[in-house]
Amino acid sequence: MNDDAKFHALKRLNSKFEMKLDDDYVKSSIMSIMSKLSRNHRHKVHFHFKTFPNVGVARQNKPTKYNLTQENWEQLCDLFSGPKYHRRCETNARRKDDQEPNRMDFFKATHYSNDKGWTTIEAKTTYEKMVELRSTPVEEGAEPKTIDDIMDEVLDTRSGYISGLGYGPKPN
Repeated sequence: MNDDAKFHALKRLNSKFEMKLDDDYVKSSIMSIMSKLSRNHRHKVHFHFKTFPNVGVARQNKPTKYNLTQENWEQLCDLFSGPKYHRRCETNARRKDDQEPNRMDFFKATHYSNDKGWTTIEAKTTYEKMVELRSTPVEEGAEPKTIDDIMDEVLDTRSGYISGLGYGPKPN
């Protein structure tokens, strides 16, 4: 969304709602919401675009449920068929294929910051226990503990609840 389009969107919103656009927090919140909505809309339209074998056919089949003009649709077709967009899609696809972080890495990522350090002393102590259990040598004939086993032991997992992660299904 270019600056001109953002300006017009803010102007339209301001005409329908009472907002203090001079307040930086209000303006940044609105811009963040609009950005997410725009990205979501573009994703849905791109999904429609990908159903066609080539750009020419796609241009002739503007989606009806997304309230687009033919000019907007053609601009999006140009965007979706451009090399820059293809590179970005390929990069994002590779990132998705990368392995997701394990539960221990997730715990550290959500409780530790390079700038601020650990969120609490308990979080630091808990993570240190995890690292200690992970580095403990395995007795001969015994199976090494998985990261999930270590997490369950250290975080005191109860049915439906994981300490430090909250309610919900246990991540695989």
